[in-house]
Amino acid sequence: MALKNYTTSIVVEKTVMEIESILSNHGATHIFKMYSEDRTPCALAFKCLVNDNLIAFKLPMEEDKILQVLKRSKQVPRSKCNIEQARRTGWRIIKDWVDSQMALIEINVVKFEQVFLPYMYDERLDQTLFQKLEKNNFNLQLEYHEENTQGVHK
Repeated sequence: MALKNYTTSIVVEKTVMEIESILSNHGATHIFKMYSEDRTPCALAFKCLVNDNLIAFKLPMEEDKILQVLKRSKQVPRSKCNIEQARRTGWRIIKDWVDSQMALIEINVVKFEQVFLPYMYDERLDQTLFQKLEKNNFNLQLEYHEENTQGVHK
C-alpha cells in the first residue's frame, strides 16, 4: 500500500494554516510554527486550556523519515521522492490525523488532552512527554521529593 497523501500538490503553508484553523476551532491558543535551519516548518506548537491549566503541545513533522519511506515504496514514482514532496505529504498526513482526532473529541469518544497526551510539550527541555518517557525507558514511576512526602520515606 502506498503512503497516504504521497501525491498531494497542496503547499505546506496552506496545509499548516488548515491545521491551525482546526486546532483553534477546538480551543487551541498560542499557535506557532517551529522552523528548521533551512526555514521550513518542522513542528507546530500550541497551547490549550485543560482543567484551568494552559498546557503546551508540539506536533513534529519529520521530513527526512517521510522521504525515506517515499524512496523505499515501490508504488511511489521516483519523481515524488524529493524533500519538497516529503514535506507536503507529512503535513497533509498530520492535518488528516488532527481532523480525525477532533471528530472523535466532538462525539465525546476521547478528550482533547487524551488524544494529544504524547505531544504534551515541556518548553524548558524542548521535549514532548513521549520523548521524556522514551528517554526514561517508559518508566512511569513517580519520583518523590522530601518536600512532597510529608514524612513518608522511600
